[in-house]
Amino acid sequence: MKSTSLVLPYSLRQTLRSVDWVLIAVSSLLAFLSNYYGVYDWQTQAQLAGFHGVFLCLSFMPPLQAPLWKRRCYVCLCMAVFVIAAVCNFRFELLMYWTIAKSCLLIPLREVMAATLLLGMGYLAGLTWSLPQRLDRTLAMIARQGVMEYFAPVKLMFNHFVFYLGASSFAIVVGYLMLAERKSRLRAETLTQEVEQLAATLERNRIARDIHDSLGHSLTALGIQLEVAQKLRESNPNQALQALDTAKLLADDCLQGVRLALHTLHRPSFDLQQSLMSRLEQIQRQQSFQIEIRLNFPPLPLSTSHHLYCIVQEGLTNIQKHANATCVIVRSHFSNEEVTIELIDDGNGFQPDEPHAGFGLRGMQERVQLLGGQLLIKTAPGQGTVIHVAIPR
Repeated sequence: MKSTSLVLPYSLRQTLRSVDWVLIAVSSLLAFLSNYYGVYDWQTQAQLAGFHGVFLCLSFMPPLQAPLWKRRCYVCLCMAVFVIAAVCNFRFELLMYWTIAKSCLLIPLREVMAATLLLGMGYLAGLTWSLPQRLDRTLAMIARQGVMEYFAPVKLMFNHFVFYLGASSFAIVVGYLMLAERKSRLRAETLTQEVEQLAATLERNRIARDIHDSLGHSLTALGIQLEVAQKLRESNPNQALQALDTAKLLADDCLQGVRLALHTLHRPSFDLQQSLMSRLEQIQRQQSFQIEIRLNFPPLPLSTSHHLYCIVQEGLTNIQKHANATCVIVRSHFSNEEVTIELIDDGNGFQPDEPHAGFGLRGMQERVQLLGGQLLIKTAPGQGTVIHVAIPR
């Protein structure tokens, strides 16, 4: 399974590194002030300096955005250093607990628990291994300095104060991380609610647009044909019957629009090419103009397919009502970057700059904008119309 790394804000990464440095400084100060290691034992001081140098290097190396296997290696390396330090008779509790806390940001929780268990076992084994050396060193220091000097109250109080300073810094940072996580969760919940409200608003707008595009024109034309049939039923029965036949076809169009909307809502897929072919064949049976069809679509998301269907349907409705065309070309093609649809007719054309020359083009423009595409119209009175739609894949 492919794993993704945790991406942390820059300020949080800096906070983690700053705490590393504070705890390293506190550990160094405690080691320098401790009577246990001996101020004049240069070998011990060199070993302490070496361990703190390793911790300092590790503070620059946390792979927060690396693959999971690198983060696992980093956690294992850190924990191995603490076990080695325990075997060498050194204890770095503050840094060890802080490393366990940081590992929660690097590896899954189950792995953190397993690594913590293994670290505890190794750390206790190392302390047990070095216990004789620790007792000998403590007794030697007491014999050399005396009990009162070794347990000097001022030194003990200062050591406890420095340890408290490091422990409190650790606790503050952990609390800060918990608070930041809680704020992030609340912010995410707020954004989720806003997205749901926006989605509901967009869905209402989509339904209203679909009703207008798929049913509005057909119902208007249906009403006109029924009115014509009503007026001519006595004076010209033949024309009345023709009007009724047209009204029947328009009623079928309305039913087809309703079925399309229901299929779009309930079906997991929508075959754009098949639906357009069915619609174009139906129009060709009803109209006197010829339709040349050259369609080729790639697999598209359901919402994109539905929008493109409604765009083509709106364009065809405009041609049926206003163009008086004899030939219509509907073609599409696609590339790696975009999908293109063109509707070309040899009809009346229109003046696109006129205020009332839209013929439903506003709805088409809205749909194209929702898809992040472009709508280009080339037309002039008496020169036909070319509608060019391009949307990104």
